[in-house]
Amino acid sequence: MLGGTVGASTISKVWAAHKQRVAEAIKQGKDESTVRVPDAAPDVRQRSTKYDGRHLTYVAHCINTMVYEQPLEELPSVRSMYEKVMEMRLEFARRHHCSQTGVFNFSHGTFHKMLKQLGYVHVTDEDDRSARKNQEHVLQMRTEYLKQIARLRAKGYVILYQDETWVNKNTTKKKSWVLKGDGNVVAAPGGAQLQLPSVLRPGGKKKPIGKGGRAIVIGIGSSQHGTIGELLKVFVGKKAGKTDDYHKEMNATLFEEWFDEVLKWIASNLPDQKVAVVIDNAKYHSRAYPHTMVPTMSKRKDEIITWMRSNREVPPQLLPGYIEPQEVNMRRLAALKAKVAFEYVEPHVGPDDPLPSYSQYDKLTKKQLLASIQPRSKKYVIDDRSRKAGVELVRLPPYHCEFNPIELVWGHAKGAVAKRNVTYNLKSAMSIMKEECLKCDAEYWKKVEIHAIKEEQKVLAGDVVLRAMVERAANSARSGDDLIIQG
Repeated sequence: MLGGTVGASTISKVWAAHKQRVAEAIKQGKDESTVRVPDAAPDVRQRSTKYDGRHLTYVAHCINTMVYEQPLEELPSVRSMYEKVMEMRLEFARRHHCSQTGVFNFSHGTFHKMLKQLGYVHVTDEDDRSARKNQEHVLQMRTEYLKQIARLRAKGYVILYQDETWVNKNTTKKKSWVLKGDGNVVAAPGGAQLQLPSVLRPGGKKKPIGKGGRAIVIGIGSSQHGTIGELLKVFVGKKAGKTDDYHKEMNATLFEEWFDEVLKWIASNLPDQKVAVVIDNAKYHSRAYPHTMVPTMSKRKDEIITWMRSNREVPPQLLPGYIEPQEVNMRRLAALKAKVAFEYVEPHVGPDDPLPSYSQYDKLTKKQLLASIQPRSKKYVIDDRSRKAGVELVRLPPYHCEFNPIELVWGHAKGAVAKRNVTYNLKSAMSIMKEECLKCDAEYWKKVEIHAIKEEQKVLAGDVVLRAMVERAANSARSGDDLIIQG
């Protein structure tokens, strides 16, 4: 049965075709009743709802091409990817001399199913923190940290954990009770009308837009002392960009001034105890002395020359008696053939010798200048000050904030600020933050430190070799052997 409206011309054509088939059947001696209307030819434009491995391979190839070979001008949707796959399908047909209507002709819905079968799901993107944790240099730093912290605990060190965070003026809970609909007027006792607030927040007002101003919080504590009040600082830093985090508002000068107070507190309150301070790898924690920082190719040539002259680094090419390496090799070879002695010592500048002029340095390329600098290790300011004060400094491995119990102190305090910050005032938020941090006493810190140790144990549980190394380091410390255990 034909559905919809059929034109007269179409009926006429169908009837004429049927009469012709009947006439041909009679000529062949067949009964007229045996004549049937033939089945309709398959519609080549109809999209397939079934697919197999070939289709999945083709779609995977298209996705790979879209992402890696063709620049994405915007984030793809299922519809835009499907349209692109259809375009590439036509190109595939032309390249392989196939019919364009028969090559991987599937619907948008089928394409969606293929994406899912390939393993794609449409979710909020995760950061690559877990992948970064597994980088080789990070794993090596984690191993060294776990061995070092195990030795310090075995030796009975008082371990202080330090960190920075921030608090915003408009810190508040994300969710609140909101009145839905227009029925916000109810009858009150005595027949009066009572207006219900549209949102259950102070004054019936919605939370402010944006985060507002920001204050920096810097603190330190331990399971023996809790949060140390004298060293807890909450202050407004210098202005940074709207999208910057608090790390842009902190700097090495501020941190080093605060760290000097930490060392004074340790000297006054823990004079006879062995103390270690755990910090993270923020850039302002690791300011090196300028003379220990060797310039790199990213520096301008004049900066490299200035540094070299101030540190008495002189390329041997600028000193009397210098011979090019090729010439040295030729002379050495000639001496061997002649069976005579040949000695050459590359010249170097003495402590009282005059330096070559700036123009002489400038004749060399940056590569030649940098190649002549003697290797030297960086010397960090706070490491130097800690060593002089008799305090062990321990750096957390990158992307392992779960090893630092003070992170849970910050979480507790910020949760309280979000609950109690009803005036949306920065000074009020700063006051609440400080008050809540100080509530985290020694008992609270014991719990969060146990939690951090459990996080360390999770790592050790999955690595038998690492666990053996850490246990060996701890046993060595308990036995009084201060040698560094090699991994």
